[in-house]
Amino acid sequence: MRTSNLHFLIITLACILFACKDNNDIEPDANDAFVGSQRLITLSSEMDKFSGTDFECVIKAEDGTIFRRRGNHMRSGNTSLLTLDTGLRTGTYRLLALEVPTIENGTDTVWTDYGLGCRVRISAENHSATVLDTFNSEFELVGDGSETDPFIISSAEHLWRLRDFTNSDENNTKLTGKTHFRQECDLRMRDICTSSDRKFGWLPIGSIPENPFRGIYDGNGYKITGLWIHRPNSPGIGLFGFIDQAKISNLTVQNPDIEGNYAVGALVGGTSAPGDKRGSSALHGCTVEGGSVSAPTGSVAVGGLIGVVDRKGFLSVESCYNNNTRVSGDYAVGGLVGAGTLYSTINALACNNHGRITARYSGAGGIVGSVDSLFVSGCRNMSAITGGTAVMSGTTDNGGIGAGGIAGGTGVAFIYSSFNEGKIEGAIGVGGIIGSTRIGKAGGNLGGELLYNNVLAKDCGNVAAVSGRTSVGGICGEAQFGGYEVVNTGAVSATDNQSTLGGIVGNTSIAVIYNVVNQGTVTAAKAESAGGIVGKTSFGALFGCQNFGTLNVTSTYTGGIAGWVGNYTVANYCFNGGTINDSGNRSTGGIIGEAGDAREWTGMDIAGCVVGAAEIVMGIAGPAISVIGKTLTDGVMKGSKAFEEFLHVLHIGEATIDWSLIAYDQIVYGIGIYDIITEKELDEMQTNLEATAGGISSEVKSRIQAIQAGYTVDASSLPPGIDGSTISSYINNHNTVMKFFEASDVNNSTVYYNMNRTREDRVKHIESQREVTEIITKSIAGACIAVGTVAAVVSAFATGGSTLAIAAGIIGPVATVIGGANAIFECATNFTVNAIVVKQCTNVGTVNAPSADYPAGIIGYMQQYCMATDCLNAGKFGPTNKKHSGGITSYASAESVVERNVSIGTNWHSPIVASSKSSFSHDDNIYYIGSSFDIYGGYETGATLDDLHNKAFFKVLLNTDGAMPLWQVADKQGSFPIPYHSEMETPMN
Repeated sequence: MRTSNLHFLIITLACILFACKDNNDIEPDANDAFVGSQRLITLSSEMDKFSGTDFECVIKAEDGTIFRRRGNHMRSGNTSLLTLDTGLRTGTYRLLALEVPTIENGTDTVWTDYGLGCRVRISAENHSATVLDTFNSEFELVGDGSETDPFIISSAEHLWRLRDFTNSDENNTKLTGKTHFRQECDLRMRDICTSSDRKFGWLPIGSIPENPFRGIYDGNGYKITGLWIHRPNSPGIGLFGFIDQAKISNLTVQNPDIEGNYAVGALVGGTSAPGDKRGSSALHGCTVEGGSVSAPTGSVAVGGLIGVVDRKGFLSVESCYNNNTRVSGDYAVGGLVGAGTLYSTINALACNNHGRITARYSGAGGIVGSVDSLFVSGCRNMSAITGGTAVMSGTTDNGGIGAGGIAGGTGVAFIYSSFNEGKIEGAIGVGGIIGSTRIGKAGGNLGGELLYNNVLAKDCGNVAAVSGRTSVGGICGEAQFGGYEVVNTGAVSATDNQSTLGGIVGNTSIAVIYNVVNQGTVTAAKAESAGGIVGKTSFGALFGCQNFGTLNVTSTYTGGIAGWVGNYTVANYCFNGGTINDSGNRSTGGIIGEAGDAREWTGMDIAGCVVGAAEIVMGIAGPAISVIGKTLTDGVMKGSKAFEEFLHVLHIGEATIDWSLIAYDQIVYGIGIYDIITEKELDEMQTNLEATAGGISSEVKSRIQAIQAGYTVDASSLPPGIDGSTISSYINNHNTVMKFFEASDVNNSTVYYNMNRTREDRVKHIESQREVTEIITKSIAGACIAVGTVAAVVSAFATGGSTLAIAAGIIGPVATVIGGANAIFECATNFTVNAIVVKQCTNVGTVNAPSADYPAGIIGYMQQYCMATDCLNAGKFGPTNKKHSGGITSYASAESVVERNVSIGTNWHSPIVASSKSSFSHDDNIYYIGSSFDIYGGYETGATLDDLHNKAFFKVLLNTDGAMPLWQVADKQGSFPIPYHSEMETPMN
C-alpha cells in the first residue's frame, strides 16, 4: 500500500511540475493540426550549451500557431538529436525554445528556458528535417543581424544572451544602429528575472551608459510579461537600461513591476548620447499595460515606457500607449516618457496615456513629465495626473512645479491636436495640456520676474477639472504662451493666496492667443488675478478669444477675458458671455480687470518677460507653426536649408547661441531617425498621425461650434426691449473673421501685422507725447523683431527641463517666438508706458462685483495711456448702480482713450466712464437710454430703442460703411450694433 501511494505521489508531482510552467506559458492546442510522422530533428551549434535530456519544445507554425512537443535530447559530438514524442507533418516550423524543469534550493521549481529560433523544413514523405537558418556563434542567436535576416529572439533566455553581449565591454562595440533583432513570440520573464537576481530581479540590457543597446528591435506585435526589477538605488532601469541609436517597435510590456531611482521605465531606462554626439532613438508602436513603474524618495525621470532622454539626445515616440500602468516618482514623471535633459528633444506623435501618474514634487505629465524641447501631435491623456503631492500645502522649496495632461514641465514646446480627459491636480503651474515652462527668475532665484520658455498649443482641448495652488489654466498653467483654436470645458480652480488662474492659461509673461474658447468654471477664494481666458499676462496679443464660463472668485483683478494685462497688450474681437461673480475689492471687468501697470519697468523686468532659453529661436522656421499648415508637412523633412536661410535673413548668428545644438527640432525629425525608420514606417506614421491628429482637430472644432451654438443670453439680464438673439449674429461675425484668418498665409500675416501695427501706432503716439526713445521694430518675413539691448539674464533651473536651460549672455538682437512665426514681442529697457489697446471687444455677461472698487463692463481700471475703442457692453451689473461702476470702464487714468464704444447694459452707475482723470479722450461713445444709470459724463450720446437699429443714426459716430465696416447695424426691432469686420483684416500697406 505504501509503495503504491509513493508511486502515485511521484506521478502527481511530475504532472504538477509540467503544469506549473511559467516561461512562454503556451498551452498545447487541443486540436493539434500538425501531427505527422517526422519525429527526428538534427541540430548542431544551436545546441552547444544545452545539457538537458527531456524537454518540451515550443514550436511556431507558418500560420503563427504556437504549440508544443515533448521529446528527448541526445548529444553526439557537435550534433544534437531531438526525438519528439509526437511527430510533425510536412511544413516549415520555427523552433522557438526548449524548456526543462529545474529544482532549485531543493524545493523551488524553475523552468529553464533554452532559446533556439531556427526554422526547419519538415518533409514527412522524405523523412527529413532541414535547418533553414544560420546560427551566429558570436551573438549566440540565429540570423546575421541584417534587415532581411535579423537576429531572432524567441525565448526569454535569448534576452539573457542579448543582455550579456550588450553589457560586455568587449562585445558592445559590435552592436550598431543597423543591427536588427526580431521577436517571434510572447515571452514570460518572471523566472528568468529571478534567475538574474533573486532579490533585485532583471539586470537590464545595456545596464550602464557606456555600454548601451544599439540596434533595431522589432517586437513584431508580441508581449513581454512578468518583467520585474527591484533596484531602488540604481539608474537605467527597464527591460533595456540605456539605448543609443536604437529603435524599438511593436512591443508590449505587460504587467511590469519596476522600481529604480533615476532613468526608470518599463521598456527603457534612458537614452545615452556619449560625448558630443546628438544621439537619436525611437519607440514606435510600443505599449506598457498594467502593473507599475515606481521610484523612491529622491528619484528623477520615471516614465511608463522610458525614463530619460540624455543631454543632446533626440527621441521619437510614435503610436505608443500606456494602458493602466501606474507611474510614480519624485521629479519628472510621465505616462510614456519621464524626462529629457539639456538640449534634448522629444517628438511624441499619436500617443495615448491611460495610466495614473503621480509626482511627489515637480514635472507630472500624461505623455511627458519634463523635457527641454518638445513637439507633440495627436496625443491624448485619459487618466488622472497628480503633481506636487508632497507640497500641496506649506513650502515649495523642494519643487512642486508643473503638472499637465500632456506635459508637466517643458522648455520650448509645440503641442498640436492633442487632448486631455483626465483630472489634473498639482501645486504650481498646472494645466490641462501643459503645466509649466518656468526656467527660473531674472537675477537668479532670489528675486526678479519669472522667466518662462515658450509653448504653442494649437487645436488642443481639455474637458477635465484642473486644480492647483497657483498658476492654473484649463490648457496651460504658466508659460510664454501661444494658443490657437484651443478649447477648455473643464473646471479650473486655485487655492493659494494671491494665486493666478485662467480658463485657458493661468500666468504668462507673454500671451499670444487667437481663436480660443473657454466654457469651464473658474474658481478661487483668494486670487490675485483671475480671467476667463488669461489670469495674468505682462505682454499680450489676444484675438478672437471667447469665454462662456462662469467666474466664481475673490480676486484682486478679475476679467471675463483677462484678470490683469501688462503694458504692451492688444486685445481685439474678444467676447465674454460668462457671468462674473467676484468678491474681490479692486478691479473687475467684463473683458479685462485691470489694464496696465503704474510702476516703472527696469531692463531686468523686461528681460523677465521676453527671455526664455536661447533655443526658442529654433521654432521660427518650424512649418507646423502655420495656422493652415498640415500636422507634418514636407517642409519638416527638408527644412535644414530653409532654416539656415532664415537665420541668415535675421542675422541671428550675432547672438551667442550654439546653433549646432538646435538645428533640428522641426528639422531633425527628417535627419535624425531616417537611418533607423524605414520609408514604409514613415508612411504608416504619417497616415496614423494624420488620422489621429485630424480626428482631434475635428473634435476641437466641433466642441467650439457646439458651445457657440448652445449659447443664449439670459433675457433677464438685458434691459427692456433688447433682443438677445442679436448675439447669435455677433458669433456668426466672429466665425467669419476667424475664417478670414485661417484662409491663407497672407491673411495670417495680415492679422499678425495689424496686431503689431496697432501696438506700434499706440507706442509712437505715446512716445511723441513723452519725447522718449521710440522702440524700433521691423517686420522681417512676418516676424516682428525688436532691436535693442536686453540686460544679460542668468537663470537658475526650476522645472522647464531636467537641467539648466540657457538664458544668459544674450546681447543684441534677440528673437523670442510666441504662438506663431510672427508673434514676437520685446521691449527696450526702462519702458514705462502702457501701450494697451482694447478694440472691438464685447461683453454680455453679468458682472456681480459688490465689493470691487472699480467694476466695469469692459475694463475695470485703465492705467495711463490705455485705449478702449469700438467695444460693446451689453452685460448687466449685479448690485444696482454701485458707485464707480462703469459700462465701459470704471476708471480712466491720464491720457487714456475711450472712444466709439456702445453701452446698452443696465444697472451701471455710469454708462461709459464712472470716473477719470481730466486728461483723457472720450469721443463718440453711445449708450441706450432705456438702461438704468445714475450719472452721465456729458460726453456720451444717448440712443433710443429705435435708434439702436437705425444705421443712419450711427453713421457719423461709428464705422458702419465702406469696404470693411467695423460695426453692423441690423434694421430689426430690439437689435443693437455689434462688431462686424475686425480692424485686423485691413490689408497691409
